[in-house]
Amino acid sequence: MSDENLDQPVAAAVGFDIGLSENTDVTYDIPFSYDADGKANAGITVVGKNSQQYKDADRALSRVALKKSAVRGRPLDLKKDSDSDEFLDQRESTNIALAVAVTVGWFGLTNGGAEFTFSKEAAKALYAKNSVVRDKVLAAVEDTSNFLKR
Repeated sequence: MSDENLDQPVAAAVGFDIGLSENTDVTYDIPFSYDADGKANAGITVVGKNSQQYKDADRALSRVALKKSAVRGRPLDLKKDSDSDEFLDQRESTNIALAVAVTVGWFGLTNGGAEFTFSKEAAKALYAKNSVVRDKVLAAVEDTSNFLKR
């Protein structure tokens, strides 16, 4: 073996650093309104899919779905209106629960001109009534680039 290779510098690995996405405490502010300077003055703060909040909610919701399926004793027949309605209701309630679980706060939101104070109950009410906001929250959580260390 030759010593000539020992003096060569080691090239840095090129590609995506998988360690960037393992931090579970990273939050992301989803902007909903901007001031004259372009700075967000209203938004919702969420944690990502690596967070314990997301993992716990996903596990609990999956457990409920599995139990419902076992109790039903048969797969859903989506050709039946009743089964289709059950599926759609379950999907909506799951999306609301996941959005609530990942929401850790908000700023600048108002309701009828009054400050809309954050609480899990207020988040649940917001996401149950406003599917556009709920879908924006869930889309932000799905975008892992929002939670990479910067």
